[in-house]
Amino acid sequence: MIALTTILLTSLFSATAAGAAAYHIMTHVRPVRSARGLPDHDARFLFEGRRLLNASGGGEWLLETGQGRGATDWEQLREVLMPRFPSLPEAPEEMDADIITCPTNIPEDDAELLLERINDLTRVTLLQAGNTLAQPADIHAKLLSDRKMDTLTQAVEGSPYPIWATDCENRITWANEAYLHLADNAHTTSGTGLPVLFDLPEPSPTGNPRTRLSLTLKDNDSNIWFDVTSSKTKNGRMHYAIDINAVVQAEIAQRNFVQTLTKTFAQLSIGLVIFDRKRQLALFNPALIDLLSLSPEFLSARPSLLSFFDRLRDMQIMPEPKNYGSWRENLTELIDAAADGRYAETWSLPNGLTYRVSGRPHPDGAIAFLFEDISSEVLLTRRFRAQLDMLQSVVDGLPQAVAVFSSAKVLLFANSAYRVMWDSDPDSTFADMSLTDATRLWRTRLAPGADLSELRPGLTHALNLPLDDGGCLSCSVRPLIGGAFAVNFTEIQAQPRLPLLEQPA
Repeated sequence: MIALTTILLTSLFSATAAGAAAYHIMTHVRPVRSARGLPDHDARFLFEGRRLLNASGGGEWLLETGQGRGATDWEQLREVLMPRFPSLPEAPEEMDADIITCPTNIPEDDAELLLERINDLTRVTLLQAGNTLAQPADIHAKLLSDRKMDTLTQAVEGSPYPIWATDCENRITWANEAYLHLADNAHTTSGTGLPVLFDLPEPSPTGNPRTRLSLTLKDNDSNIWFDVTSSKTKNGRMHYAIDINAVVQAEIAQRNFVQTLTKTFAQLSIGLVIFDRKRQLALFNPALIDLLSLSPEFLSARPSLLSFFDRLRDMQIMPEPKNYGSWRENLTELIDAAADGRYAETWSLPNGLTYRVSGRPHPDGAIAFLFEDISSEVLLTRRFRAQLDMLQSVVDGLPQAVAVFSSAKVLLFANSAYRVMWDSDPDSTFADMSLTDATRLWRTRLAPGADLSELRPGLTHALNLPLDDGGCLSCSVRPLIGGAFAVNFTEIQAQPRLPLLEQPA
């Protein structure tokens, strides 16, 4: 009877032990080397300075499974424990007491790290409250894994952008709150399960994982645009949608602006050519072709800036350089001046045409050149100058002294007779001469008491002005166009005296 009872108790204890071992293996799956067996349940480390002298079985397993990296043993342990014990000192010598404890930063974790220092030796012990068969490495890994999972869950669920998952048959299996909120406010595809917001194309192995799609809102039937990025997973694909409505609106506004500028450039009579930061032709208008007689094929090939000006030189559209050897150097200086907005020249060509060429900096390091045909303007200026020279010669041939004043009573012109009469050259002075200054000059040759108070633009009769040498001047005022007036001086010849006839006695 006793033997039978002993056999039954032995069988019962064996079954219990086997069940506990099976439970431990099922709940804490981790490969363990058979040579060492299971490590103990303690995690203890002994350091001399920063060098590890000894560690318990649980401590060794914690270091191995944690895969810490660092230049010293202490840095490796610290990298493994820092996510859980952030107050662990960077070095043993930085401990503020011989015995300190480092609490965990995980709310549901009641473990603590005990550090004891004796001279140069430091013992680190991981204290886990409660009775558990789990290894310190398992508890450490599970806590960090749970915390990482909570962080990822909060990040995904709290994301302001829609995120969802599909299986291999493109059926939605999960979606975050942003996706579901957007589905409530947008028109969705009817069907069972989670609503379908985006009609994604079939994934291509070599295709772009990003797709631009739009949604129509229920409230105002307006479209909002999203950039959907898809990535492959084990069970299907994950999709991430980013609101790019502002980007799309900006692109539309930019495209409309470019179209407006293009139409404006096409109607300009000034030739425009823009070179990008790489000095390649980026934009030109039709007037450039008409002015410079360049072929559209040459411009459409996007020549470089040097090739562009070489073609102009070959076609004799720009002045021929005196020294061809320094042509490239001069062209480099031209480009630098245009980049600073300092280039402005007038090209007088052998065929009689005249171009005004200016260079201006453009955004993003580009350069713009403007070509304007000013041949008519130059011809008109030359004709006007010729007419002025002819009128100048005619007025200089008059015997009267003539001075022309503007409506503001400023001297504009004086002929040669005036310069000789008053010994004055108004063109040689920098300051303008007013009517008051001229009157002061005239008084220097007039006899004392000569009255010039009546001299004004509205004078209708001539004034006789006596000179200090006994002569006399006739002064008259003649109104001109625009409020200007001319003052004329004519010298009055004295009447000759006849000799007295002798009377007969």
